[in-house]
Amino acid sequence: MDNMADLDTDPPEPRPLKVFKVRVADKLSATPDPDIMISGIEGGVGKPLLLLHGFPQSSVAWTQILDILQRSFRLIAMDLRGYGASSQPSIYLDSSRPPTDEERTKEHELYNEWTLAKDCVNLMEQFGYKQFGICGHDRGARVAHSVCTLFPHATIKAMFLDISPALQMYEDTNMRFAQDYFHWFFLTQPYPLPEKCITSQPLEFLKRFMPIYRQLNRETILHYLDQLSNFRAVHSMCEDYRATMAIDIEQAKDDLADNIKVKCPLRILWAKKGILHDPADPEKPLRDWIDVHKHGNVTGAAVNCGHFMLDEKPDEIAQAILAFFSTMPDCNYSVESEEAGDDDNEL
Repeated sequence: MDNMADLDTDPPEPRPLKVFKVRVADKLSATPDPDIMISGIEGGVGKPLLLLHGFPQSSVAWTQILDILQRSFRLIAMDLRGYGASSQPSIYLDSSRPPTDEERTKEHELYNEWTLAKDCVNLMEQFGYKQFGICGHDRGARVAHSVCTLFPHATIKAMFLDISPALQMYEDTNMRFAQDYFHWFFLTQPYPLPEKCITSQPLEFLKRFMPIYRQLNRETILHYLDQLSNFRAVHSMCEDYRATMAIDIEQAKDDLADNIKVKCPLRILWAKKGILHDPADPEKPLRDWIDVHKHGNVTGAAVNCGHFMLDEKPDEIAQAILAFFSTMPDCNYSVESEEAGDDDNEL
């Protein structure tokens, strides 16, 4: 009878969704930056799942699906370094003189994928998790890719939303791509041209870059406009892209030469109305990721929407996440770190 009573036990209640901001203890660098704070939204119950947003968004991009996911996963939706309320470090922004070439190079290093991937792993350890699932959209998927290759022991499963490997996308560049993804080539222009252009016309930039913005609630629109009006925030976003062109692409070439690839099971979703989908070759996004996977363990599908799929098809994406990550095996974690961020504000 005691065993029957155990069967009637209700599942644990999920932790309330809360805003967090924690100082990330960098255990992976010989000379860590002690001033990096990472913010985001956390809560839920179950196996750990790290959620990474894209450009020009923040952890707010996940809010439409967090309620659906929180009874199945322990969720950490972080603001990438430079975005949202996370730190926006800079070597030269506070100086009154123009940056030197050396300072520009060091600035890129503050935002390259290795650095952002370290932020992810350090943050998850702060919350107590040495292993976790990871799901990223756009730039967040780019960072998630680096987490998978640089820290294969940490990633159990991964899902990337509407992105292909950066090296492949650059090599496939044509007129259509350059027109639709103009920001890839605009944001990488030398400081401070793109920063000044965007911050002087944040609404026009949002309207051009995120045409579905009218589908968002007023609070979310104002949040994104606040980011695009903030010179330091926009500079951080530009450095994210400059680092890709200056550092990350060369690293991607080296990784392929050294056969360093994704090892964990990988699921790819791409937008049927987006730049990646070619009706004449509908499986190309899948092949691109199989090429950079160690074992070819990649599945995927097109979703009938545009690039901002979290906003356009939140229920469909939530169900895809549930289906893929529900079979995630048990993860290692340390109980003493479980309560990180508990004093922050409930949503």
